[in-house]
Amino acid sequence: MKIANKIKNLSQHKKNIISNSMWLLLEKGYKLGLGFFVVSYVARYLGPHDFGMLSYALAIISLTIPVANLGLRNIIKKEMILKDSPLYLILGSSFCIRAISSFIIFIILLFFSFTHGEPNQPTLIIIMAISLLVNPFDQLEDYFASKLNSKKSVRASLIALTVSSSFKLTFILLEMSVVYFAIAQLTEVLTYSAFLIFFYSKEGGSLFNWKPSKEIILDSLSKSWPLMFSGLAILIYMRIDQYMLNNMIDASAVGIYSIAVKLSEIWYFIPTIIMTSFFPNIISNRTSNPIKYKIQTKQLMMLMSALSLLISIPLYFLAPLIVPLIFGDQYLASVPVLQIHIWSSLFVFWGVSQSAWDISENLTRLSLMRTSIGAVSNIILNFFLIPKFGVKGAAYATVISQSLSAFILNLLHKNTRPIFMTQIKSLFFWNAISLQRKELNDK
Repeated sequence: MKIANKIKNLSQHKKNIISNSMWLLLEKGYKLGLGFFVVSYVARYLGPHDFGMLSYALAIISLTIPVANLGLRNIIKKEMILKDSPLYLILGSSFCIRAISSFIIFIILLFFSFTHGEPNQPTLIIIMAISLLVNPFDQLEDYFASKLNSKKSVRASLIALTVSSSFKLTFILLEMSVVYFAIAQLTEVLTYSAFLIFFYSKEGGSLFNWKPSKEIILDSLSKSWPLMFSGLAILIYMRIDQYMLNNMIDASAVGIYSIAVKLSEIWYFIPTIIMTSFFPNIISNRTSNPIKYKIQTKQLMMLMSALSLLISIPLYFLAPLIVPLIFGDQYLASVPVLQIHIWSSLFVFWGVSQSAWDISENLTRLSLMRTSIGAVSNIILNFFLIPKFGVKGAAYATVISQSLSAFILNLLHKNTRPIFMTQIKSLFFWNAISLQRKELNDK
């Protein structure tokens, strides 16, 4: 009752924030449950080779998305919140330049697909690439988020995932080829875009009212390029390994690796959700309460260390049981890969928590530099480690490059050495209790 009364007494704005967050959590939970269930059946049905080809095509498309988006999504979301320009000009300008860039990337991928000699691989890449043509419509997701009305984009996402999952399970029953599963994946993107447009139209919006503005386009592009390169760099060291495995070994190696990655990366939504709660306070306390700001930064890093290790350690020991239970004995080779790859979680969790600190300290350019170095190092490490260790080499490359980007490079610059020390101390996360007491005493 006390909790209910507290919620009842909240302002409408805070109620909207809570409601918005709950819908986003619902989406994560639904995707985690249904999505993982369907992936396990698809992986079992297709086997390592065909599942590897499908994963490879997805990885290629993922690598092109930051370039197609031009780093504009967060910039446009900020513009929609601030409302410095009319909404129809903001949406029209963003859609115009993203549509052009997406079409160019699509044409490039058409030519790129025919460089693959393995049957079905060009077809899979082309089918997946079609999703880029509707990619600009996802700005409606940012539009709803800017109004704290993510319920509509979440509903669109859940409908799309349900439709796509139904197709995949049907194709398994009908014993269809891997090409049909690429079509099912494309169906999810098309359905999502269609329902975003539908919900936007229901509240009175019209795509035909969107108009581009030269001033907004130039201003947005001048601000977005660091975000584009940062996003591209992140995806390079998260997905380039699959591209290199396919070209240096074969599609089956990609399938084995993809299963390990899915089990390792499935937890990455946790730091993002936590950051949503911590971010506003960290930013505001940077100037208003420096002592509390430092304590919160340390507590956040300790929380990330604790959660990542509480996930990594059990999964390391349970991997020999989990992998065959979920995906079958044909993916037993994924077990040692998972046991290596899972340790990158610590550095991913650290990297997410450091993002708030980087922004509050105005160190986003250093963040871009670290991310870029991490991406380049991952490519180089894959080149040397895959021939020597096989699929496990790609996992080693990921862990080393992630540790370099999110941890080691912090030591090399005077401005980031404080966060480097915080990361080391956070491994002793039981100290969070004493920090909490200290914060209460400061109050």
